[in-house]
Amino acid sequence: MNALKATLTFITDGQEETRTHEVNLPLPPTEAGVYLMAAQVFCEIAKEVLFAGFYEQLSDPSILTTYARRSVTFDSVTTGQLEADSNMQQVWYEITNTLIAARYLLAQSRGYKEVEQRLPNPRPGYPSSDMLNMHISKMNAFDAAVYRLAKIEDLFLLLLFVSFGCSLAK
Repeated sequence: MNALKATLTFITDGQEETRTHEVNLPLPPTEAGVYLMAAQVFCEIAKEVLFAGFYEQLSDPSILTTYARRSVTFDSVTTGQLEADSNMQQVWYEITNTLIAARYLLAQSRGYKEVEQRLPNPRPGYPSSDMLNMHISKMNAFDAAVYRLAKIEDLFLLLLFVSFGCSLAK
């Protein structure tokens, strides 16, 4: 049987807490495979530790979901203003959720960048496999964040559309 057994030990104020996880491997690992897997896992752990600090540095868009008090009148129901207000609120939720996703992805990208810069390079001028993996992960997270931020423009146009009482569905 081929297996990967990982053990993490957390040391907090002199107290140790250990977690272990085992995964069966379908094939025996090569020496290069063991090195690459260990390097990748250690890089991911380092990124996760750095992630929290970078996430907290970015603004929290949750304030955008705060409800504004309003009253429902007969006129607001008959004119469709109630639906327009509800649609605007839903668009604000979508904008907020998209900003939260972008915040998460930007913090991940920054974490990967820090890990990538700290990796030793045994052959200067030639990036190692673990450096390339971190670079690809960094760029994937960054590209996804940029996509979310570009989506915000479309959502603001939708917000303008529904704020004038227009609807996409009858």
